[in-house]
Amino acid sequence: MKKRSFLAIFVFLFLMSPFFSLANALTVKLGPASVNLPAPGNTFDIDVLIEDVADLGSFQFDVDYDPSIVTVENASDVTLGGFLASTGNTATPVGPAIDNVAGKVTYGAFSFGGNPGPNGNGPLATVTFTVQSQTDGALDLNNVQVTDTSANSLAVDTIGNATLVDNNLTAVPTMTEWGMIIFIVLAGLSSVYYLRRQRNV
Repeated sequence: MKKRSFLAIFVFLFLMSPFFSLANALTVKLGPASVNLPAPGNTFDIDVLIEDVADLGSFQFDVDYDPSIVTVENASDVTLGGFLASTGNTATPVGPAIDNVAGKVTYGAFSFGGNPGPNGNGPLATVTFTVQSQTDGALDLNNVQVTDTSANSLAVDTIGNATLVDNNLTAVPTMTEWGMIIFIVLAGLSSVYYLRRQRNV
């Protein structure tokens, strides 16, 4: 009887293990995952988000980018999110270190105090990019490090990058626009034909 009970428990845990893994899967990602680039000289914000964390104590990350497409102009363009200090601890930023030649910004923060670190989901930081050219590209999140309040490293299961989309592509004419184009061409051809006939009369 005991063997059967043990076997039943084992089978249940085996079947449920994927759900437990998903529940504890720590994710750090960029949001939004896709950005329609505004005109050069304009800016847009990208959030660095964390999901399914427990007792967050510190973090660090790199965002790599193509400096011919976007740049990070000033240290004030990287700001700390409110999640790290949300349980009442003091959060201290480290950086940012900005390299617009290589196309990289490095940033992090740590917390201290007597409270547990935050659990769940929240924003770690916000990076403001300045558009240099409307060209398809990407923002890549690399060298992500996360610890709990005891400085134990937390494994990051998923890292989410972002794509940059040229929002200035030549639009394909709609059927209505094609009709107008054809009408103008036919009207032009008719005018040329009529003028030639008038000259020959």
